[in-house]
Parts: sequence; C-alpha cells; structure tokens
Amino acid sequence: MRRERPGSVLVMAILQIVFGVIALLLNICGGGFQLAGGNKLLMPAGNPQAAQQQQFQDDLEKLMREKVPQYDLMQYGELALGLVAAVVMIVSGVGLLKVRRWGRWLAIGYACYSIAHTVLSFIFALVFTVPAMREFIAQESQKPNLPPAQAMALNMMGTTAAIAAYAPLVLLAYPVVLLVVMFLPSVREAFRGAPPDDFEDDLDDEDPEHEADTPRDHGDEPGAFKESDPPP
Repeated sequence: MRRERPGSVLVMAILQIVFGVIALLLNICGGGFQLAGGNKLLMPAGNPQAAQQQQFQDDLEKLMREKVPQYDLMQYGELALGLVAAVVMIVSGVGLLKVRRWGRWLAIGYACYSIAHTVLSFIFALVFTVPAMREFIAQESQKPNLPPAQAMALNMMGTTAAIAAYAPLVLLAYPVVLLVVMFLPSVREAFRGAPPDDFEDDLDDEDPEHEADTPRDHGDEPGAFKESDPPP
C-alpha cells in the first residue's frame, strides 16, 4: 500500500534539499578560499595601499588569535561542521520525499543541532569575538595619520560585528519550524507506517494485477478434490 505524504513534509523536504545544496556550495567555496590564502588573494602585489590593508588585516587576525580561544581551530571547525550539516540536510530531504523513517529522524537531528549550534555561537560571539573586535577598533583609532579609508572601515567594523553576532538568531526560525513540523500528529502518523528499507516498500507497492495472475492452489477451485474430503 502506497503511503500518503503530507503536504508539510513535501515543503520541508524541498527546503532541506535546496538549503542543503546552497550551504554545501558556500562551505566548499569558503574552505577553498581559506586554504588558498584568504584575503591575501585579493590584495594586488606592489600596491602601497594594498600593503597597508594587508597589515591592517594581519593586525586584526593577530589580536583575534590572542583574545579568541582556538581561533584558527574554530575557523576550520566551522567549515567542517557546515559541510557535514549540509550533507545531512540533503540526505534528510531525500528521506522525507520518500517518506522514510530515517529521513524524519535525520531532519529532527539536524534541527536540534542547528538550534544548539546557533545559540552557542551567539554566546561565544558575545563573550569573545565582539569584545575582541571592539578592542581592535579602539587600538586602531588611536593611531595618528589614520587613512580615511581605514577610518571608514573601522567605523563599519563595530556595526558589522554586532550584526554578525545577532543575525544567526533570525535563522533560528527555520530549524524551529522544521522541528515542529516533524512532530505534527499527521506527520508522525505518516512516518509510523513507513518501512525501514526499500525492499518492504516494493512488497507493499506490488501491482494487484500481478497478484491476480499468481497461480492459485488447485484445492481452492470449485469441485476440486481435497485430501480432507471423504471419498465418494
């Protein structure tokens, strides 16, 4: 018997796959950019202004390494976790489309991870990243003969750091909605009868016409002699 897939499951399955593909591409590009040298790739060689900007970036990274625990490990760890989470999103989306129990549990696991990761990242940013950024801005602002472009960048950095810390909280809406949908009574009922593998699903979806063509026991035919019947 073919199971009916709720419309909410179809919507979340599509979103899981689409968002997962986008996240996968972003993390691959971000990882490649970091491994290739990061912002140094964008700095033209031999340009005095570019050299000054590179020194500015180096000073920022030096302070972040001093003030933020395991700064480099956090950078690459975020990329690795992002890749894993993106793959889980895509796989769970496929499982939801096929109404598989493992797809629902993967989606629930991703939603729980995403909520916990966002909250912990927000707390970490408030405790370490944002204060370190403000300290760097204060130090750089004290330098004499500050170039106008660098002064403008410093003014924007404080606002950007605050936005970067609070922005992920807005994205909490998606995993929360995903978690709520996965525990809706209609969704739980739809996945309760889902087989654990494709083999059982193929048995359930067997064509009734094929079953009708299956040879029957001759003992079921009218007038057929059965061993239990007494002889005439």
